[in-house]
Amino acid sequence: MLENTVKFPSSEMIQKLAFALGIDPTDLFSKEIDPVSTMNNYRKAALEDIYALLGRLINEKIQELDEKT
Repeated sequence: MLENTVKFPSSEMIQKLAFALGIDPTDLFSKEIDPVSTMNNYRKAALEDIYALLGRLINEKIQELDEKT
């Protein structure tokens, strides 16, 4: 939960934080956060990152092989 006492973060910063955490921006202000939902969001974000990285690595290796032939 974000503390909002002295300086409130901009809406852009809230969006960036939520995206980085893989949660909905409103979850940053919720008093009750569902831990199962939060973990599912983390897992989903992690898997998306892994798939993207693997895709890039596979494409790089394919290009290397194509260049050698």
